[in-house]
Parts: sequence; structure tokens; C-alpha cells
Amino acid sequence: MKKGLTLLVLLALMVFLFATVGCGEKKTTTSTPEGDVTVSEDDDSGSETVTGDDGDTTYKADDKAPSEDDLGSPIYPGAKYVEGSGGTVTTATDGETSTMSSGEFTTTDSYAKVVEWYIGKLGTPYVADNVDAIWMPDGSHGGYDASTVQVTAGDGKVTITIANLGL
Repeated sequence: MKKGLTLLVLLALMVFLFATVGCGEKKTTTSTPEGDVTVSEDDDSGSETVTGDDGDTTYKADDKAPSEDDLGSPIYPGAKYVEGSGGTVTTATDGETSTMSSGEFTTTDSYAKVVEWYIGKLGTPYVADNVDAIWMPDGSHGGYDASTVQVTAGDGKVTITIANLGL
């Protein structure tokens, strides 16, 4: 009877340990000459917080296709997102938040057609030639935005790369 109870307790402990591994928050502290730094990973939210003498900075990354709102610029109609080519990273420090987003999209429409569409949306490109056109549109999110839209012809398709650093 005692042996059966001991096995039952050990089994319950093993189930508890397996159930809790990988859940919740993980912390790692590193000592540096400038002070201790603690990195906390929250598996539930996908965020990571770095804590040091100067305060906390939280990072959250999302590798989903960014939206036009994330990018701060229009996405060419019908263009397909290139999986794994971008995403969104949000950083928060002392109540200040910044978001960086980027993505690459492709279309089989002609380079000239895509460039004309972007001219209608963003105006004259900053730089343009037969295979590349680049715009640097003004930010529309408030604060400071640094955005770029690049349209490139090649390999039987047109690639549109959009990046936004919103602070």
C-alpha cells in the first residue's frame, strides 16, 4: 500500500512538472560591469522584457503580414505577401512606444502599371529608373514616421518592399 501511494505521488509530481514546463514567464539575469540585466520571456504574450538600471524595455514581435496601417503606406491591390519577409516589432520603454513594420509583396502586373499606381497614391518618387522606384512618404501616424516604398522589376514579377519606423 505504501509503495502504491509513493508511486502515485511521484506520478502526480511528474504530471505537474511536465504540465508547467514552457508555461508562464522565464527569467535570466546577467551581471555586467554596468550592472545587472534581467531578461524576462512571457510565453503567453510572446513578449520579452529587458530590465536594467535604466528601467524596463519590452519587445513584442509578430511575423504576420503587416497591414497598410502598420506600414503607413498603401499595399498595391492584389499583391501577395512574401511569407517570412517581414512583420511588426513593438518596443515600449518608460511609456514611450515605437513600432517597426516591414513586408515584401509581389505582383505579376507590369512595373510601369505598379509605379503609376504608386505615383497616384504617393506622388513623384524620390528616385526612379527603369527597374527601381523609391518613395519616402510623410508619416501619417503622428509623431515621427520614417517610411519607404520600393518597387523593383525583375524575374517576371514586380516586388514591392514597404518599411515603416514609427516613433
